[in-house]
Amino acid sequence: MTTNNYSKEDILAKANEISFPDSVISFFKGDLGQPFGGFPKEFQKAVLKNEKAYTDRPNAHLDPINFDKEFPEFQKDLGQSYTFLDFLSSKLYPKVFKDYATFKDSYGEVWRIPSLIFWYGMQPDQEFMVEIDQGKNILIRFLSVNEPYPNGNRHVYFKLNGQNRHIEMKDQSIFSNEVSKEKIGSDKDIGAPLPSKLVSVVVTKG
Repeated sequence: MTTNNYSKEDILAKANEISFPDSVISFFKGDLGQPFGGFPKEFQKAVLKNEKAYTDRPNAHLDPINFDKEFPEFQKDLGQSYTFLDFLSSKLYPKVFKDYATFKDSYGEVWRIPSLIFWYGMQPDQEFMVEIDQGKNILIRFLSVNEPYPNGNRHVYFKLNGQNRHIEMKDQSIFSNEVSKEKIGSDKDIGAPLPSKLVSVVVTKG
């Protein structure tokens, strides 16, 4: 409503034209339970359209779960770092949890980074303390970043607990048309031990 500047009357009048988010539909369906006094009936009907809302506890509609069997399988697929609480989250919100797990596997536990730094990055000579585990802290100071290379990569220089470090990273905001050498992608590919060019094939089929 805020994003599209809708009023309550707009929602009710345009309900058939509006594609409500899955989270909103789930909420008005009763997947999180029933609010005291119930949902506004007219609004609930506008959101759900042809879906039927629950009138009882949401867990009455969940399939039985064998925790002793399924939790070890869950950890086997995703890793031991995922807890029983993660397992419950995956059962209650499978799509949201899948997106979360994919992000976490790609970028780590970014919740440890202060929000301002996560969203806006660091300025030269700025530093912050991050707790990587209970009682274990790292002091990070950002030093500088070089101009991008033709392939779009940059070297980022920083200090970890006073020790100089640098990493090479791809700048996602830069488009690079530099030709890269293709790597072996399957067991049907043949790699060359040195940079080379194929000039002829000296075998025939069979």
